[in-house]
Amino acid sequence: FMTHLHNIQTPINTQVKNRVLSDYMFVDAEVVDAEGLTVVTKRAMMDTGALQASFISQELVDKTPHLNNLKKTYKVSQFQITLGDGINTVDADTSVTTDMILPDAQGKRHTIKELTFIVLPTLSANIIFGFPHIVQKLPHVFISHLVDAMATAHKAELERLQLSPMRLKPDPLPTNWNHTTIMNLNVN
Repeated sequence: FMTHLHNIQTPINTQVKNRVLSDYMFVDAEVVDAEGLTVVTKRAMMDTGALQASFISQELVDKTPHLNNLKKTYKVSQFQITLGDGINTVDADTSVTTDMILPDAQGKRHTIKELTFIVLPTLSANIIFGFPHIVQKLPHVFISHLVDAMATAHKAELERLQLSPMRLKPDPLPTNWNHTTIMNLNVN
């Protein structure tokens, strides 16, 4: 299978099934309180390029009493964030730690505990899950969306090779799942 996937020759097409490929990296994140009740649901981006941390917008924190009550402000700026251009930085002195519920690509909801976000004044999305959280706290959610994007983008070629895109879907995780297996997929 990996040999076939590695040899797929398809034109680059970012428009798939009335969605662009970047859509697969967005999820509806439910901020939940201590009792597990949804406080607010916002579109969140899984951003592997956010190498330092995860982020939440100041506006969302200000408009959501639950988040506002959880924010921790430091006397001295604790965080220096390098922006996407790799040059400019911004200082931040506030963080928020909360639980969230995130759906995988099959719609199964996963409760993720104790996610800490740095509060920034302006973001491209209300919530950005950075690489550390993607790897440590929500790999199963991220991988399911990534595999779904790959299966959708390469569906025609996989069918031509008589490989079912459905075989790319990850098996559901057992309820007692407590470890991560990393697979490196290099597609040139």
